[in-house]
Amino acid sequence: MRGGDVKGWWAVIGMTAISACAWPLEDEAPRLDLDPPPLAGGCGLATRDGAVLHGVVRSLANGDQTTWTAASDETGRRDLLMTGAPGPTCESTLDAADAPLVAASSTVARAALDFAIIDGGAIAYFVEGPPDPVFGVRPEALGVAYGEDLTSLTPFAERLWTADRPPYGTSVVVDETYVYAFGCLAARFLDADCYAARVEKSQVGRRSAYTYWAGSERWVADPDRAFPVVTGGTHISVVYHPGRARYIMAYSQPLADRIVLRVGFGPVGPWSAPFEIGRCEPPADDPDAFCTGVELHPSVVQDDDRIAVTYALGSFSDQAISNPAAYRTRLAVVSLPAELP
Repeated sequence: MRGGDVKGWWAVIGMTAISACAWPLEDEAPRLDLDPPPLAGGCGLATRDGAVLHGVVRSLANGDQTTWTAASDETGRRDLLMTGAPGPTCESTLDAADAPLVAASSTVARAALDFAIIDGGAIAYFVEGPPDPVFGVRPEALGVAYGEDLTSLTPFAERLWTADRPPYGTSVVVDETYVYAFGCLAARFLDADCYAARVEKSQVGRRSAYTYWAGSERWVADPDRAFPVVTGGTHISVVYHPGRARYIMAYSQPLADRIVLRVGFGPVGPWSAPFEIGRCEPPADDPDAFCTGVELHPSVVQDDDRIAVTYALGSFSDQAISNPAAYRTRLAVVSLPAELP
């Protein structure tokens, strides 16, 4: 199992593929007169050895054809670079790693969650624990690693959280002063509460430097007093969209097939009501398939009205084992509703 796949592990055990609350937590997603919302079909992504791709996608909009190559951009990220716009079908082959490399050993496995470029280097949050034959790692702790770039990262000595805490670092955004790390925990039936931790960029490796969103514009040092930023999926993706000067959050509800967006004025909101923007594209002959691991990629499409999304597919069916290619992570471009703030 590759590094980025652990994000899917947090989403639903057994999957084989790999918000200041300004709105009531029970808000339902507006339908926008789309029933169902359009299909978010696109390209299935895989590495040359067949492993599922879960990494940040970057674009080189150049040419008419869709081709894929692995490369490092000017920030040092080892990402997937795309030439041309994703269409309904495409061929994809990758050679490079799809996630930061965090040093490990034969008795300790580590897998990167989200990562970011900060002043003077790069960081990646990770889960750590004994090796696991199915999920790659059996999480016991969460930490953060650093390096000059994302090609090789060294963990800080101090672990930040135990694995029963929200998996902070599943999504990461950075502003001029702080790193914001988000993590969600299952709550109620097919629902999840999402939390935020914050730390100054120069202090990312110190557990005592982190504070936690507690509502009403308050950040507290005690993680037990953290209050949900928003209700969402067990995996969320939060990004800053420069064209709209807004933060955008995306997720899918547990075991659902819809991609949901919220828009915020800051990293912890206030957040809009949820909007369904598209359906995932599971295999047509698998009624047990579902969408998870939604990730946003605002740099792929230079268009304020559209955004690129990747999502993983999971299933409780044996088909996901016998036909893994049908459950590859998919890249799609979806339209942003005009009703979004």
